[in-house]
Amino acid sequence: GSAESNIVRLTVAQIAGVDLAPTSGSYAVKNGQALAILLVIKNTGNGADAYKINSTCSRPWLLTYPTATSTVAMGGQTGVILYVAVPGNAPAGQVGTVNITASSMFDSVAKDAASFSVNVYRKGKK
Repeated sequence: GSAESNIVRLTVAQIAGVDLAPTSGSYAVKNGQALAILLVIKNTGNGADAYKINSTCSRPWLLTYPTATSTVAMGGQTGVILYVAVPGNAPAGQVGTVNITASSMFDSVAKDAASFSVNVYRKGKK
């Protein structure tokens, strides 16, 4: 005998996902110096995506970071460096909180955040 079959086409919608690591930490930096924090952004969605990056600091310190990543393949990851410049007049013992968020450009609801404590110590002392 013979059998007929139907062709079934299934379309899966793209779902965005992101994992930012590490999500927390504590760092010490001399006043007048810059601190580099390495972060890894992993695409946990089911399609290629790029990520918008935002960062804030509880102190008026200069933050330097890329505002976006290039396209990251599904399951892939990319590194981002966040620089925190602590002014020379920051007193020893001062603490700042730095927050960073990575948001999917495909769907901004998909985001992950990290928070870091930055402790200042005086030049020449630890």
